[in-house]
Amino acid sequence: MKVNNEFYLLIKTVPGLEDIAAMEVKNLLGNVDKIIVRPHGIMGRILVKVSISPFRFCRILNEKAKSIEKVVVLLGMYKVSRTKKGLEDIYEVVKASKFSNFLTPHDSFGVRPSREGKHEYTSLDIGKVGGDAVIDEMKEVYGLRPAVNLKHPSIIIYCDVVGDTCMIGIDTTGDMALHKRGYRVFDHPAALRPTIAYAMIKIANVKEGEILLDPFCGGGTILIEAARLYRSLKIFGLDIFAENIKGAYLNAISAGVAEKIAFIVGDATKLDKIFNINIDKIICNPPYGIRQLRGEKRKEIPRLYDKFLLSASKILADDGLICIITPKKKTIKLAIEKSELQICHEREIYHGGLKAHIFTLKKQK
Repeated sequence: MKVNNEFYLLIKTVPGLEDIAAMEVKNLLGNVDKIIVRPHGIMGRILVKVSISPFRFCRILNEKAKSIEKVVVLLGMYKVSRTKKGLEDIYEVVKASKFSNFLTPHDSFGVRPSREGKHEYTSLDIGKVGGDAVIDEMKEVYGLRPAVNLKHPSIIIYCDVVGDTCMIGIDTTGDMALHKRGYRVFDHPAALRPTIAYAMIKIANVKEGEILLDPFCGGGTILIEAARLYRSLKIFGLDIFAENIKGAYLNAISAGVAEKIAFIVGDATKLDKIFNINIDKIICNPPYGIRQLRGEKRKEIPRLYDKFLLSASKILADDGLICIITPKKKTIKLAIEKSELQICHEREIYHGGLKAHIFTLKKQK
């Protein structure tokens, strides 16, 4: 539980959104001693130093955090080899982490291994040697072998190797990562992770009393996350496909926020024909592939972006913002150049194995 005689939590989040997660963690926990973003340069990870036993902080984060995916009580970070020798290193550091302080012979455990980078061993190899190390240490301390339960263990042991760094701890979140909110009864094929939706809402600096629109709402993730965060937002969800609107409505019912969202079947390239009000914040995840456009050609994507931004700029409030995520960096930048909008924020994240870009836009002065 201590790393160099200090208590640390290891937080996993979406690579590229570590600052958003760090801000939320600080707001939720208040009296943290230190927050380290991307320890050892590892993306998607945050270290949180706390002055007392960390498990109560884990409970707060697991119950309330919206931008993170996993909370681990960190027992150690070590350098390990990328060669086959790395398995020997992992065995030694897992054994030295003294899981006997948390595990009795009557408890079951399971190792959840993960790996990023090039190594001469697999995640399965990591899990095997990690499990052997725990068993051997427990036998030395108690003279008994603990039960291994890979499906429903009493304690989940976290063993994550990224490059030449091995992070070991106790996974307090469990196998259901925090981005799986549980309200999604309709699963849109290009659904945005709720953690990313939350981050985009924060990046756009949404405030109580504003008007929010997602003109490509799909399954409604952005709308639902906003409705759960704010009491007095006026929220509109638009999609050209009626089945998506029906699915988004079902998701909103499941999340308990359907009454806070107005759903409309409509074309995102004709927003000025649909809305006769100024919109404060437009946040969206527009289509970027053939599958999402139901067979239309790829050349339709630039045209869609051009028309959407032209229409959106006409209904955007003078001090309003558009926050958009897409892997089509060149395409969206060309569309922005053709519009009366300018970029005020840009960042790169990794979403579903894709490199994506979040842009925040405002009207040119």
